Amino acid sequence: PAPENGFPTVHQPHPEGLIEDLAMTRVDEAWKCEEGTILFVQVANVGYPEPHQRKPICDEIYEALHHVTGETGFVPIAPQPEWVRPPGRTGTPKTWIIRGLSKPRITELAKIKVLSCVWITLFMYERKLVIPRYLFTLAGFTTNHNNDVVDSVRKAFANEPILATITDLVQSHPSLQYSPPDVAAAIIAASVEVRIDQLSNGNMQAAVFCSSPTGNAETWKQWRSSLMRMPFYSQYNPVATARRIELCLVCHSADHVSHKCPFPHIQGWN
Repeated sequence: PAPENGFPTVHQPHPEGLIEDLAMTRVDEAWKCEEGTILFVQVANVGYPEPHQRKPICDEIYEALHHVTGETGFVPIAPQPEWVRPPGRTGTPKTWIIRGLSKPRITELAKIKVLSCVWITLFMYERKLVIPRYLFTLAGFTTNHNNDVVDSVRKAFANEPILATITDLVQSHPSLQYSPPDVAAAIIAASVEVRIDQLSNGNMQAAVFCSSPTGNAETWKQWRSSLMRMPFYSQYNPVATARRIELCLVCHSADHVSHKCPFPHIQGWN
């Protein structure tokens, strides 16, 4: 059963996170299917499966989904990378594509988000690309004295030069373009959230979340990249910079390192 306050959110590294490194033929096939007929699944503690792992994991996924839906005849398709990888692509896919479940069951499973059985744990998603709230994680902090880290990050987004980039982008945002640019930019800046995590070595890092100032995925990625190159100053810490985004090996979320994953600490977690 889900915790009282729901399962933790799994944050994708970017809008194409679920289909990253999948063969484009698989992606094209998934998007040619009728809307609501494809379920994306990632498996806890499993990345790209070795050949000998594929059939057993597909069977376990099938058994778990059959157990909660009662449906049969659907097919889990193991992650398939490009046969010849394009230059610069070194990653491996982690997403199973489930075809053949009914639309109502897919909607229910995507709403549940997490299915944890004795034999396997699944993270489930609808076939859609969503701009995430997670931006990046800042590293190099030694103290959060007087809430220094949180306040300094929020201040950075509410002032130049970041505020200027937000102001430019909101003017073409479908939901914000009819608001005065300064008002729309202030709404985005106010949406910034900062979560402080203390690492095993005592150092601190800050995961930064923010509503997107743009509705365009490519523009968002360019904006995020520009922010990750910026220094972040605070009163009681050295200059902080964004660390390279790496996914949790347990839940595949981008917002925390593996040993800080919240899922294994849930009561009854398998």
